[in-house]
Amino acid sequence: MDKKVLIFFSLFAIVMIGGSLALSLWIFPRVTANPRYMGFGLSGMIEPPPGAVFTREAIFFIVAQMVVTVVVVWLVGRQLARRLSLDRPVTIQGYLDKISRLTSKSEYDVFCKASEDWPVTDAQVDQDFKRYMSEQSIPYYVNDFIRKNKCHIDKLHLPLFMFQQH
Repeated sequence: MDKKVLIFFSLFAIVMIGGSLALSLWIFPRVTANPRYMGFGLSGMIEPPPGAVFTREAIFFIVAQMVVTVVVVWLVGRQLARRLSLDRPVTIQGYLDKISRLTSKSEYDVFCKASEDWPVTDAQVDQDFKRYMSEQSIPYYVNDFIRKNKCHIDKLHLPLFMFQQH
């Protein structure tokens, strides 16, 4: 899942679950010994009088509302993950980006590393990298490097936030 989508989903989950909890505990009236007591005032929550209790129906409603909210958040997250991960196949450019982020090296350094097993000059690497930057054209030796290391790259997980060490 993309970082922006993950952050959006996390905020969505917090708002949904927090809103549901607030709705259950503060806005819906508490059933107490005093039938006029509603549990909510202009200045916020009013402390219930001694002996105030929730009825079984109120507790059941609160628990059911929280369960439904958690299920809705889970379904939305599952749908987002399915839509974003299956619709977008990983491209060679995606692998280059992942390698450069995992190793804290530039994509140019990945090109240089990929060229070590091939008879390619530094000038050719420079020219191929410039072509990659302008036309997104991947040279054969980079394709081979990614193909050979694809299973290792797929196993590695990119953390949400990466800090550069200087």
